Amino acid sequence: MPSHSASASDIPQGSLLAAYTGTSTTGTVPNYCDCYSTRIEADISLQDFVYAFYTSRAFSIERKLLALTLRVPSTDEDARALAQGSHNRFSAWSVENRCDNEILLRFPKSSTGSWLMVRPYSQEGSEGTELLFGSVVFPKTSDTPFGLLFHTLTGFHRFYSSLLLNSARNGVRNHLRQNDGA
Repeated sequence: MPSHSASASDIPQGSLLAAYTGTSTTGTVPNYCDCYSTRIEADISLQDFVYAFYTSRAFSIERKLLALTLRVPSTDEDARALAQGSHNRFSAWSVENRCDNEILLRFPKSSTGSWLMVRPYSQEGSEGTELLFGSVVFPKTSDTPFGLLFHTLTGFHRFYSSLLLNSARNGVRNHLRQNDGA
């Protein structure tokens, strides 16, 4: 089952994340938004993607750090409840918006958000699902640009975002293999 490594991508127009890409008035500092995508030749639901993302090996480290530093533990069952839509919180995040193929979560204490989306693709004789992951960072005030720390960590953030998305894709693939063998 071929898949493709995560890479930077355009934010889809009309998506929940796209609402944060513009500025409303002249002179305000825009939000930072990014998007990464990967593809898998299988039909993947948002529910499967959300669960795979938040239970991935790469994300497990972040979950442990959040449990230790902010005292917001989370379990795989919490991830399943978020994925199924029966809970609107996961660890430090709260669901801000959700639709059939997207979910946008906010991490209020850090002025950040995370976004996940699935959408079908068909290209050059292959079909499957595009998995998208993006982030939004809100400036502290509308006229305060992001500081040195933000710009210093941007390279790590890009690397980490790709790592998270690749790890989630691998989790989805492993789940598909297990179900095929059952």
